[in-house]
Amino acid sequence: RGIHAMIVCLPTGMGKTILMTLFAKMGCRVLFIAPQTELIKQWTNAIRKHRAIGAEIEQAEMIADVDGGLQFVATNQSLLSKLSDGRKRYEKFLFDKEDYRHIPLIVVDECDTHFSVPIREMLQDFIDHGSTVVGVTATPYRTRKKDSLFGFYEECVYSMELREAFSQ
Repeated sequence: RGIHAMIVCLPTGMGKTILMTLFAKMGCRVLFIAPQTELIKQWTNAIRKHRAIGAEIEQAEMIADVDGGLQFVATNQSLLSKLSDGRKRYEKFLFDKEDYRHIPLIVVDECDTHFSVPIREMLQDFIDHGSTVVGVTATPYRTRKKDSLFGFYEECVYSMELREAFSQ
């Protein structure tokens, strides 16, 4: 439908990680971005369990194989850090749609946290290279208007409140 940045909102503990691991078609290249190191293990375990493949990790001294990997996991901080050639680390994941290394899906875990200008610029770079960004959160509404998620994310494509989850 022409939406390039969307949000999926589910309450805490309702399976956001599993849902997003299974969301992409089998064989689709995906970059999962987490705001904290602790969530990297959660994502890599979910990918291994539900996709039966290993995830490439881009964090600190761990360098992902961009040419050979299908599923990538990284923190915001790692992706915004600089490579030895001066580029930001996330730029090694930017490929046009025609390139076999193109990553069509970027999943941003806890998209309501660490929503700084550099992160928005990074995500916009991915969109400019043909990727779709899916932000995942339990809390899509922020108290500070200047940091509104809906200034960047175009639409909440799925939402479930806690009451609804309990009734199911």
